[in-house]
Amino acid sequence: MGNRMIKETIRTSRSVNSMTDFQFRVWVYLITYVDDYGRGSADPELLKGLVFPRRKRLAESDIKKALADFYADGRVYFVFGHLQVELYSEYKDPSLESKVEAALSGFAWTKDEEFLSDEKCYLVTYELEVKSNE
Repeated sequence: MGNRMIKETIRTSRSVNSMTDFQFRVWVYLITYVDDYGRGSADPELLKGLVFPRRKRLAESDIKKALADFYADGRVYFVFGHLQVELYSEYKDPSLESKVEAALSGFAWTKDEEFLSDEKCYLVTYELEVKSNE
């Protein structure tokens, strides 16, 4: 299970304190955006709109550079492509959704679901970004 609690050890962390002021601001802002596992989009255009909506002088290139300086697992990720997985079923099927989510576990994804009354079925949509490490 993910954990988004910030511990007091960040005050003495060498890696946190080696960040520039801008990198630190990006990191703090990202905490409010990523999921419980620290996953989220690495698309600078999206981040500019979602994480920094009122920073008019901030350029996407600044965000891209700050992201390039971050890594958690020895790899820096960049968006390669956007995918949408659609799951249609006659009834809500949590076990089937769990299987899809397990298959997507290595990706940052969002989930939306709705009942399509015309088709009389449930639609669960997963959107994800396929990343490549550079």
